Amino acid sequence: MPSLLHYEIVTDPTSLQASSDGAPSVGTVYLIVSNTHQEEVEWRYIDVEIPVGSDPDHLTADSAAITPGFSMTYTPPPWLDEPKFAWDDARQVFRAQHGTWPGKKVTLPGNEGIILKLENIPVTRGDGLVLVKIHERTGGGDGSAAMPTDSFTTTLALAKQSPKVPRNFRPTYSLLDTDAGQWLELKWNGPSNLDYWIRYPDGTAAHAVQAVTAPPVVDTSFSWSVPAPKRGTTYTLIAGTDNGGQPQHGYFLTTTVHALVPEFGSGTRSPWIEGTSDRGRVTFTPDGVKVDDRNGAAGTVTAKTADVQDVRTGSVKGRTPDSGWIDFPDTGIDVYHGPHKDLGVVTADRADVNGVNT
Repeated sequence: MPSLLHYEIVTDPTSLQASSDGAPSVGTVYLIVSNTHQEEVEWRYIDVEIPVGSDPDHLTADSAAITPGFSMTYTPPPWLDEPKFAWDDARQVFRAQHGTWPGKKVTLPGNEGIILKLENIPVTRGDGLVLVKIHERTGGGDGSAAMPTDSFTTTLALAKQSPKVPRNFRPTYSLLDTDAGQWLELKWNGPSNLDYWIRYPDGTAAHAVQAVTAPPVVDTSFSWSVPAPKRGTTYTLIAGTDNGGQPQHGYFLTTTVHALVPEFGSGTRSPWIEGTSDRGRVTFTPDGVKVDDRNGAAGTVTAKTADVQDVRTGSVKGRTPDSGWIDFPDTGIDVYHGPHKDLGVVTADRADVNGVNT
């Protein structure tokens, strides 16, 4: 005799994604239980048996992590207890049964249903077809079937798949020190039956990985190394097929890296440049540059030698407090020394003047 109830599996996502390196997968299985009879069906229990283990045809290796749930398509009378759905460790199944008295009959009205939920499932690795067995002990229905002493079994299946597209295109380091000779390593994951190219910023592309045409198709980790760029650079991963030297590109992913000290071959344009810890600022003006300190006041330029064609300044002074200095009033120059504008001394090998006032 077949099962009195009808069963259907729905998963979220629609095809459960198998776990892979660095990408554990968690999914949900909904078991829709329907009474397709006009008359009610009585049931004592509904067991959901899932394959537990680490092989591709197993659903999970950790049944304790699964959260079971229960809902109905109808509202039962308030005096009836709602059934419960929980893990039965002795039988190694998820069992739905009466919420207060296990083994007592529960009535499912005609043309109604219940939903048994298995949420937060840690999905195992590897593609595979997972068989789910449902054991029911039921009676009634349109034929008024007697409650059997044993259960009926229905076997359903769900697909567990590995990703079939490239993903996780990323650099080992996003900030690179080219002065230290550091190299850039690009990594990604994807199926083995695709060719992969790395496209550089100048538009050229390197054929990084040749497709493996022999089955099975496996999810693989790939890498490709290039000299570190001298400035911020975007690389493109291209995946597709290479038919006799005619690439057919199907997937594109990008990643961007930066140089610790960027170098520009054609210059750079900016209204101003500011320091990091020492916040001096150089502003570009129509006449040249303006140097400010951290407070926005006129700053100081320090250099060993200044080679210029013209110097315009209010004064020139030595480095020590007692040094001499020269002021430039409108009438000529004044020579001082010390911190109090004491008149200074001019020393020269020769003075060629038109007049001397003294």
